[in-house]
Amino acid sequence: MKKAIVFFLVLISISALRANPQELFAKANQAYQAGDFNQAVVLYDSIVNLGYNHPETYFNLANAHYRLNHVGPAILNYEKALKLDPKNEEIQHNLALANKAVVDEFNVLPTPAIARITRDFSSIFSSSTWSVLGIVFLLATFLFSFLFLFVNQKSVFIAVAVITLFSAVLVEGVAYQKYLFEQERFVVITSSNSYVKSAPATTAEDLFILHEGTKCKVLDEFDEWQKIKLPDGKIGWIKTETISAI
Repeated sequence: MKKAIVFFLVLISISALRANPQELFAKANQAYQAGDFNQAVVLYDSIVNLGYNHPETYFNLANAHYRLNHVGPAILNYEKALKLDPKNEEIQHNLALANKAVVDEFNVLPTPAIARITRDFSSIFSSSTWSVLGIVFLLATFLFSFLFLFVNQKSVFIAVAVITLFSAVLVEGVAYQKYLFEQERFVVITSSNSYVKSAPATTAEDLFILHEGTKCKVLDEFDEWQKIKLPDGKIGWIKTETISAI
């Protein structure tokens, strides 16, 4: 009987928290301010598990992990917060501090200027917004081409139609590049260390070892393995259980 009552009370508590995540967030903040970082982690995690994915929640969760010297989870959640709020300087600052605790160091490959410009320019809008703009330019091309049949200054309308057509192709190209950027997957090593293999098999050759907090780009996956690429261009296979997706 007592077990049934306890179970019932737990269900009521969960339902209350699910209905009022603000209260849960406030309790998490109180735990953090009181120095109970373990409890703060549990509470912030509960908010995330309820589906409330906000940069402030991930940021506070990362701070709590950082205070517990959990390098991997701290960097993972700073990265998640930054993904939702890319221009937040406080998140950028704390992520930079956490990255100083990462053991692995890399000679980062230089990014071509055209690639940097394309990424920065495409970041203005989402891929869907760029695609809509491309369609607008294409419709404008059809409109000016149609009006061309009924006006005297045909050269002007031809020029405008060519410009809008070129703009449509250009914008749709940017939309496609933005879509590719959005499909990129990154992970963070959350185990203390993990061997990177030459193939997706435990018997494959050990290429190198990575440590907690290192960020990698995912290229492919096979069963319980992920093919990753490091900032210095090295590629290998790593166990899925040792990483967490951003």
